[in-house]
Amino acid sequence: MSGIMIIGTGGAGGAIASYIKDIDTKDIPIVLLDSDLSNTSDTIPAFHVSLSTIDSKEKFEKAIIEIITPYTPSELIIVTGFIGKKTPLIMHRFQIFCAEAMIPLVVSGVTPFRFEGTKKEREVARCIQELEDRAVAVYPFSNETLNALGSTLSLETAVKINYKRIYNEVILPHFEQESNTTPAFFDRKDVLEIRTYSQAPVLGKWPQQGLPFHKKVAIALAAAAVGCSIPLILSLVGAI
Repeated sequence: MSGIMIIGTGGAGGAIASYIKDIDTKDIPIVLLDSDLSNTSDTIPAFHVSLSTIDSKEKFEKAIIEIITPYTPSELIIVTGFIGKKTPLIMHRFQIFCAEAMIPLVVSGVTPFRFEGTKKEREVARCIQELEDRAVAVYPFSNETLNALGSTLSLETAVKINYKRIYNEVILPHFEQESNTTPAFFDRKDVLEIRTYSQAPVLGKWPQQGLPFHKKVAIALAAAAVGCSIPLILSLVGAI
């Protein structure tokens, strides 16, 4: 296992991930995941996920396996803006995937300024509440607290204060924790029962017969570690 991996989702998540990439000194794997890649950075691997893929649990799981397998992460950290039509569903998909794969999940991001409207505030509050109800570790940073700085700094500069806080207060502590204390893959169940399972809804199951989902992911990660190609790994996982 290589430790933590960061996935930026949506426009805000992409902006956070790009900023973290620029200041990161730990060589932490970072990728972007979005249904619109028109504004993504060339410096970070970006993966298109269609709306139909998000709507399908099976398609989403296969897409995520393909994305994370080369990095063999022991923990996923999602950075996001907690907003968007599909954001709550994407977060739910990640929560189910990580629970079944026995990979701890952390979500962090920024919340809107008040002038962006009460509708966005309600959407963000609902998304964060749903994540907390599923016992996912959530670290939101309010952009509204930066409003006073907006009079002397551009908003673009001001929000980067929160981006840096996400890196210093969430990313780095989890990086140090995973680097120093990461146990074997199948020994992580005790962690997940605290972080993910304690209030989680009934989790979906892998649609095919055969090995349990978390064992399939373990096999995929092990195959990646010895240099197997992505198509070979996906065909292997699909056959067992």
